[in-house]
Amino acid sequence: MNYTPENKRELTRRYLRIANKRLKSAHASINVGSFEDAVSRCYYAILDAATALLILKDIVPKSHEGAMRLFSLHYIKPGTIPQEYQRLFSKMEKMRLEADYFHEREFTREEATEAISMAERFVKMAEKMVGG
Repeated sequence: MNYTPENKRELTRRYLRIANKRLKSAHASINVGSFEDAVSRCYYAILDAATALLILKDIVPKSHEGAMRLFSLHYIKPGTIPQEYQRLFSKMEKMRLEADYFHEREFTREEATEAISMAERFVKMAEKMVGG
């Protein structure tokens, strides 16, 4: 579904549903010992939640970097959302890059569990901001 001002609420809810599916996938990945996959899923849950918030403001990011910059510009800088969420987003991006591209880097169960905790906090915050 492409963004239009008329469907932004529906699209926002869809992004949050997908974020929650990614969290479930992260839990399943931990259960089978695939900690790198869990970390990656957590990053994408955060990206989807941040995108949902941006869509609420009629902004559709075109890239991961754009989503991070626009999230900061429209939510962190004005003080709508605490700075800790930008730090979470940045930390998860770094972890995701390591998980996906640096194969000599092996994540532990504890790191993957921490990633899930961070992603769940971010998604819950986004759901509260959206009102659902």
